[in-house]
Amino acid sequence: MSFKKIAALAVSLLVAVNAASAAEPAGGKKENLFAWTPTVGGATVRAPFTTRYPQRGHMATVGDNQQSAVAGFKILAKGGNAFDAAVAMAAVTSMTYPSMNNLFGGDAMIIVYSAKDKKVITYNGTGWAPKAATIDKYIEMGGIPFSGINSVEIPGSFAGWMAVLRDYGTMKLSDIFEPAIDLGENGYSLSQMMALRGKGALKFLNETGKAVYAPNGEHLGYGDKVLNLDYAKTLRELSGMSYQEAEDYVYRGPIAKEIVEFSKSLGGMIEYEDFADFRAEKVEAHSTNFHGIDVYVCPPNSQGWVLLEALNLLEGYDLKSLGHNSAAYIDVLTQALNLALDDRNSFMADPRFHKNPMAMIRKPYAETRRKAMHPGRAMEDVIPHGSAADTESFGDVYFGKGKDGDTTFFAVVDKEGNIVATTTSLCNLYGSGLMVPGRGIVLNNRMTYFFLDTEMPNYLEPHKRTIQTITPSIALKDGKPYLVFGTPGADVQEQAKLQVFLNYAVWGMDPQEAVEAPRFQSRHPVTIMGHNTYPRTLQIEGRIPQAVRDELKDQYGYVIQSKGDWEYIGYMNAIGFDEKNGFCSAAAEPRSDAYAVAW
Repeated sequence: MSFKKIAALAVSLLVAVNAASAAEPAGGKKENLFAWTPTVGGATVRAPFTTRYPQRGHMATVGDNQQSAVAGFKILAKGGNAFDAAVAMAAVTSMTYPSMNNLFGGDAMIIVYSAKDKKVITYNGTGWAPKAATIDKYIEMGGIPFSGINSVEIPGSFAGWMAVLRDYGTMKLSDIFEPAIDLGENGYSLSQMMALRGKGALKFLNETGKAVYAPNGEHLGYGDKVLNLDYAKTLRELSGMSYQEAEDYVYRGPIAKEIVEFSKSLGGMIEYEDFADFRAEKVEAHSTNFHGIDVYVCPPNSQGWVLLEALNLLEGYDLKSLGHNSAAYIDVLTQALNLALDDRNSFMADPRFHKNPMAMIRKPYAETRRKAMHPGRAMEDVIPHGSAADTESFGDVYFGKGKDGDTTFFAVVDKEGNIVATTTSLCNLYGSGLMVPGRGIVLNNRMTYFFLDTEMPNYLEPHKRTIQTITPSIALKDGKPYLVFGTPGADVQEQAKLQVFLNYAVWGMDPQEAVEAPRFQSRHPVTIMGHNTYPRTLQIEGRIPQAVRDELKDQYGYVIQSKGDWEYIGYMNAIGFDEKNGFCSAAAEPRSDAYAVAW
């Protein structure tokens, strides 16, 4: 048969197949969990539809963009483990998500699972307030500024990562930093998201930062080439050192001294001792069991307890009977979250300064706190507070000894089964707006999370760490990895995480479906940063039917703020585990630049 006849036959067959698959299925249009599905041939239909397939393999990375995910995978491919790969991802993320985090200038909460030890551990790489920072000084200033040198805490992320490597690292820093150095020296293409967000935050950047991200007076645009030669130079200086030598170089050596001098030139409070005295902390993860699944979080000063308390509250309800994303389902999740978020503000602070009641994450307290939930009716403007008496009635047990003692998420799993997940942040876009001259380091503005009201446990004190919303999680089932998940987004973090976890654990979705399903968020609780309330207010993604929104408004009494289809309510990434087939399954958030790689 000639080539023309073969081609003609192939075209006729394709037309016939497409005509058959285009016919409406028996019983009419199929209901779908997601609001839009492209018209495709029946042979390629995904049921239910997701924008992409999860990436499945024996090892995987999922990052905030392709560069970070690929950088981590390069390390795995070279024989590095998950811990090595995670630090490479952190270094690259500082280059490619510059307005969101910085390896040297921000914070990191890190949670890991050691396959050898079969244990979940956390590393607290969050910084503290300068020793000279006092409530009185900030009151004299008119409050904690949103940007500038007096919004900067002592960064903790690099110390956290070096602590991880000292325990589990296998590669030299020169190998770990190689992908980030390559991007810093040879450039990368700026993403659309970073171009848009950077443009809005440009007014906060100092001249050093503008020289990198707005060299011609306007913020670089989508697809433009970005170079950060000073950042690459800093990584090269550290590349020949041991993990401890590198940490000392940053916190007790030249970099600390340069940042202190930079601070003094701007009238800041940072002193050399603020860096020299700083250490990251290694702490066992805290957990609760939800219907046979052990969910682990970073302990205070992370807000991870919010997720655990919400799960304990929800364990008393038959969630499956309510229907996924029904008005009743959204209502009961919202009430549980509102109570847990309020408890965060009422009870939680740096455990080195404050006793955090362990009762908050225990089942008996949830049974008492559940009495404040009234499904079918939105909570009143003032959320009913939990009390110290409620927590103490279940035993005088605390985490911490009191006086004695914008953000991105990524995760990696190696072929041995080790897991690392982190949420890392500068706090707001470009943090303080200050890039350290000659270093390419952007400094955070995390001081804005402190209260100046001593009635709140999270009030400012010298060398105190503020409560952090950054909170990665790992879940185990029968002692084996089950789900790794996290997101940026301040108060929305535990809200989005709760929804994705339940999508996976209760509703049986695969990780990609769980991440892509429509979401909602409560704006009711007093937030850590804004200190504002939005009584009974819910933001709901457009793909949740209008009828559900109307029911929540008219019958439940919520104030509804409708968001667009696929609009931001957290940028969730997740990795699930298929024990039967021995694979992990990485899901990347389609609402962002997130990217997953597996093999």
